[in-house]
Amino acid sequence: MTPTQARAFLAVAIEGSFSGGARRLNVSQPTVTSQVAAVERQYKVELFHRMGRGVRLTGAGSELLPIVRRMFATFDEASAYLEDFRGLRRGYLRAGSCVVSEFLVLVARHKVHFPTTLISIELGNSGMLAEKLLSCELDIALLDRMNVHSAFQSIPFRKCVLVAIAPKGSEWSRHKSISIERLKQHVVICREPGSKSRIAFDQLMSTTGTPANHQLVQISSQEGVIAGVLAGVGLGIIFDQGAALDPRLTVLSIRGPEMISYLDLVCLHERGTSHAISGFLTISREYLQEHEPGSVVAARGGSCKTTRRSCAR
Repeated sequence: MTPTQARAFLAVAIEGSFSGGARRLNVSQPTVTSQVAAVERQYKVELFHRMGRGVRLTGAGSELLPIVRRMFATFDEASAYLEDFRGLRRGYLRAGSCVVSEFLVLVARHKVHFPTTLISIELGNSGMLAEKLLSCELDIALLDRMNVHSAFQSIPFRKCVLVAIAPKGSEWSRHKSISIERLKQHVVICREPGSKSRIAFDQLMSTTGTPANHQLVQISSQEGVIAGVLAGVGLGIIFDQGAALDPRLTVLSIRGPEMISYLDLVCLHERGTSHAISGFLTISREYLQEHEPGSVVAARGGSCKTTRRSCAR
């Protein structure tokens, strides 16, 4: 399989059609079609199911895709290294995070030191981001520790506690905490079933042994929960790292069992030395040393060294 054929396969897989792949590569559709067909003939394998104007990866194509992604990620790293060696200090970093506010602080710091590096940021749940790291669709991500894979190197980033949130200036601004019993009397905005904060919330509610009196409002992102709270829909339930830097919110501790989660900054072991990724890791270590003396890192002896661990997926 030649690099040209691999690039054609990757473009079609990303765009979902031969015409889309051709536009992505700025070549004619017959060129892309013939390149993919040549691979299929040579290896007697079907890579795509042809469906009208679109295509869908076959089983063989799905297994080939992450291999090809890794191949071109290595090419990109080589180009970034050579450009840096030439003094251009250019680069491209694909980052992901399950939280927004604090991660954007890291991005802002990174841009100060690496102003010509183009950064794309994808927000989503930890499970989805972990899969994208494994397939080299992302370079680095901030994940819930339950989704850290043994293929990752990681920096322990933060301990997070489940809290309730209300709009700043509301009646809750005079309070610092709320009981589980009182929480059950209010409309509560929370994440969807299966998310880490929803699992923790359901466990917390079950500790009183009495059913909730309120109707839950489910929103499939932390930012959506915050927006619902600010719109006056009800009280929100999130882990505190999502509210700590938002001046519009009042954060209420929940009286009862403390529900805890941990965040780790992770990348693939074999890619941790690339210019763009190692630069982001360095910025993150500095941030933790300066601003998070009570963080997980400090609790482990003040070291920001990466660790290899295997966690449940």
